[in-house]
Amino acid sequence: MNLAQRDTPHALWSAELSQPPAGPPLATGDLLLVPTQEAGPPAYHATLHALSLADGGPRWQHPFEYALISGLARISEVSETSEILILASTISTDLMRGEGALVALNAVGQERWHWAPGVQHVSAPAVAGNTACVVADAQTLVVLEAATGAERVRIRLSASASLSAPTVADGVVYISCRGPHLLAAGLDGHPCWRFDAADGADVWIDRTPVVAGDCVFAVLTAGAVVALLAKNGSLAWRTPTGPTGKPLSQPATDGARLFIGARDGLHALDLADGHEVWHFPTERRITAAPIVAGSVVYVGCHDHHLYALDAATGRELWRYEAERRIEVPPVMATCGEPFTPCILVTDRGGTLVAIARPLSAEELEAAGRWVEAASACAAQGQFVRGAKLLEAHGEPAKAAEMWEAAGERERAAKQYEAAEAWQQAAEIWAALGSPRQTEALERHAQSLTDRPCSDEERAAAWAAAAQAFEAEGGAEQAAACQREAAKWRKQPIITLDVQHEGLVHNVWTRLQFTVRNEGYGTARNLVIRASGDEFEGQVMATRQIFTLRAGREHTDWLDVRPLEYGETVPLRVSVEYENQAGETCVCGQTIYIPVARAEADRGAGQVLHIETGGGAVFLGDVAVEAGAPVSSALPGTTHVLTFDRLSPVDFERLCLWLVEREGYAHGEHLGLAGSEQGRDVIAYKPVPQGEELWYFQCKRYASIGARTLKEEVDKYLQLVEEKPHLRPTGVVFVVSCAVSAKAREQVGDYCEQHGLAHEFWALTELDMRVKRHPDLLREFFNTAT
Repeated sequence: MNLAQRDTPHALWSAELSQPPAGPPLATGDLLLVPTQEAGPPAYHATLHALSLADGGPRWQHPFEYALISGLARISEVSETSEILILASTISTDLMRGEGALVALNAVGQERWHWAPGVQHVSAPAVAGNTACVVADAQTLVVLEAATGAERVRIRLSASASLSAPTVADGVVYISCRGPHLLAAGLDGHPCWRFDAADGADVWIDRTPVVAGDCVFAVLTAGAVVALLAKNGSLAWRTPTGPTGKPLSQPATDGARLFIGARDGLHALDLADGHEVWHFPTERRITAAPIVAGSVVYVGCHDHHLYALDAATGRELWRYEAERRIEVPPVMATCGEPFTPCILVTDRGGTLVAIARPLSAEELEAAGRWVEAASACAAQGQFVRGAKLLEAHGEPAKAAEMWEAAGERERAAKQYEAAEAWQQAAEIWAALGSPRQTEALERHAQSLTDRPCSDEERAAAWAAAAQAFEAEGGAEQAAACQREAAKWRKQPIITLDVQHEGLVHNVWTRLQFTVRNEGYGTARNLVIRASGDEFEGQVMATRQIFTLRAGREHTDWLDVRPLEYGETVPLRVSVEYENQAGETCVCGQTIYIPVARAEADRGAGQVLHIETGGGAVFLGDVAVEAGAPVSSALPGTTHVLTFDRLSPVDFERLCLWLVEREGYAHGEHLGLAGSEQGRDVIAYKPVPQGEELWYFQCKRYASIGARTLKEEVDKYLQLVEEKPHLRPTGVVFVVSCAVSAKAREQVGDYCEQHGLAHEFWALTELDMRVKRHPDLLREFFNTAT
């Protein structure tokens, strides 16, 4: 899931109109209605164009002779005929031949009714239900029956109204004026209140007001915004906006902010008190009203651009450049085939373009498109909101990614667990130092049983779980996980019974060794060794057993003479064998045996049971009391070296040694003093042209994922941005655990994107490289080679 992915806006279609636009277009059904007028001035005639939203093709035209269109409105459905009507109001341009009127047309351009009261000017209409409101000749508010055009009420106004559409809300009509006034009247014909701004008569409140909550919001041509209480018209607040004395656009609101275009760009004011939340600057003025969809505000500008801005912050999401300036508001609709959410913009020259519009998070959520809604949230930096949305609608894996992006790692881990993405959960729990890592690793290993993956991946998962259990002191669980790892690797599991009849100081005694292979593969060239300064000789070895197949056992003997006596005389016992891959496995354990001082004190015989496990885990020395059987795991180099037993500093030191053994030069261990931006070890690789600088990232982790490694790459990138001369040729990831193919691919792609070569020395590769160098085995693992 790309958390910040958003669609790129692109044009679906365009259409050329014969005249410039005369006002805001209107989308209804499958039509787009666009009013135009002659290019003038003066302009005497107008045309209403009906275009197909599917492709922009013309459907019909309706001419208006000697009249201009002052505004359009839509009646959703006329109850008697179930048809949609379009209302167009007009202004006469010739007193003898034109008229101010309100005309109702159906979807095919046929006239349904025509209201012409003998006036010159009819304002843009406002519709509420089956009621239409207009102002005739700036003096009379007329309320009509929308279905028939029949008049209901006429109200004489106390001030000269503008041609802008009134606003109707909760049975009240709010009317802007050609003066510093705003009027409110009831649909029943009774005046409600009048607001008079403390400005001169040359200041108008002539734009359509906006109602939100309990306030009415209007703009003054003096460059100010006022909020009035809807119940009585009293002033709640007034805020200067934009350059002083310059007109503002009609406002729009998202319920929390008010958006107003000005000569210097778009302003967002807080509805509660009018303070400016943000300002998006533009080089030229904005006269067209903005429109809001969800969390996005769209506005056209005289600089030829349509802008899409984040409503909360004013951050630009995208822009579209038109051929000419944009003077009328855009329109939202669904266009194209198949229908696609779009925004339609008309420029001054009459070019109309349908632009495919990325939906806002709110719109996608309303449509039930939860994943896309969350992605839209992420694109706006709202990761918590997106995560909650995904979590609430059953998308735990995607919710986890979003919680990670939000920095809520614990919640991310829990969602990964809910999605049964145990490896990702384990990585986070490990980074948080939580014991829940152990359970997650075990569940991950269990989940691989029926998944398409290699046996080595399954084995590595069980080995990682074993390491985690061991670190927490869960010896029994660790041993069980090691057995699972051995099963998938087809490794031997060697158990050893050491039997004697009681040991006496300075007396030769025969030790019987019964070795069993309880695992899943054959052990070859098997040798049992006993050693220690407290016994005769330094190394006593059985003869070599050629082959010990799974399910078989073999008995051999060694004669030993204790040189010390006591309750706990140490004897080092080790088993050496080759597995099916030809790798030498050496497992060793110090056991403590009671040795009598004299024959008379000889104790009872005993049988000591020792188990190597599959890739045994070091559990320490074992003290054996007389007659007590012992079960323990032998430490050593069983298949894969126990890198987890090294301290973080020693692991980095091992990396430094290995880097030089592998042919690099001038190695430096920066991590010893606290690594500089992730550079644990640096070294130079000889090449024909000279030397290449490489960085080595050393991670002694039980498990690791792509995210952690990519974060280390980011540290390098930040370093080289500050210090370009330190840019490496590549990065080697030296890690003590297995790295999945998916993680390797993601990290590799990330490195390539930033021009870095890369290599992985993960668990099995690292094991192979270290075993090439006997001095490393002696230095770091105290192991025979």
